[in-house]
Amino acid sequence: MELARSNGVPCEERAIDIEALLAADEVFLTGSVLEIMPVTSIEKHQVGGGEPGEITRRLAQEYGELVEAECGRYAS
Repeated sequence: MELARSNGVPCEERAIDIEALLAADEVFLTGSVLEIMPVTSIEKHQVGGGEPGEITRRLAQEYGELVEAECGRYAS
């Protein structure tokens, strides 16, 4: 969430339902193993344009740099 906010992406933590996911422009999963994994379809419904969106791509790139210790902004 810190990474998203620092990239100008408003975010909040809350429960959501399947309808909210299906209506989203972009969806991604994140975790230490997944890093940032784009979701392009949910239950056979295309998410956004069916490809990773700009925000997802930007966050995935910066997260990768963070993991590879190329990005010192998040050392804490």
